[in-house]
Amino acid sequence: MVNNAGCVGLAGRLLSVGVPLAGQRMTLRIDARTVRVIADGVLVRTRTGPLTPSQRGRLHGALVGRFPAVERPYRLRDPGQVESIS
Repeated sequence: MVNNAGCVGLAGRLLSVGVPLAGQRMTLRIDARTVRVIADGVLVRTRTGPLTPSQRGRLHGALVGRFPAVERPYRLRDPGQVESIS
């Protein structure tokens, strides 16, 4: 659950996901370098992963993803619009 300051607790640390998400329940997809913040099935934010491999392995209640993360290339057309180039 995102607190009123827009942060979630992750392995004893606070990770900022954004004040507009305050009060909402998020899914965090954590891999070696990134944390993806997903709300209602939509990727809303990507953050640099703050956890070491051993910390990721000790997360309580974490589930192993069923599918690998898919990276899609995007090209910025103009500020505010993103276009998929896959």
